[in-house]
Amino acid sequence: FCEIVPAYKVNAIDTTAAGDSFIGGVSSKLDFKNINKENLIDAVSFGNKVSSIAVQRKGAQPSIPYLKEVKEVYGDY
Repeated sequence: FCEIVPAYKVNAIDTTAAGDSFIGGVSSKLDFKNINKENLIDAVSFGNKVSSIAVQRKGAQPSIPYLKEVKEVYGDY
């Protein structure tokens, strides 16, 4: 299947950890026992949220948000 999952438009300051935070977000939400289109889209959307926060901060490791920060910015996911 092919699906476009929208990104979030943000004011990027440092993209050093963009890919790492995205992959971390995606992999944290994948249900490996039940991978389907909906679960994959949800995981990618969560990865987009995580990385959109990370690129708005300086540095690599310090820029990656905690789960509570993602919830604060985007509400329930």
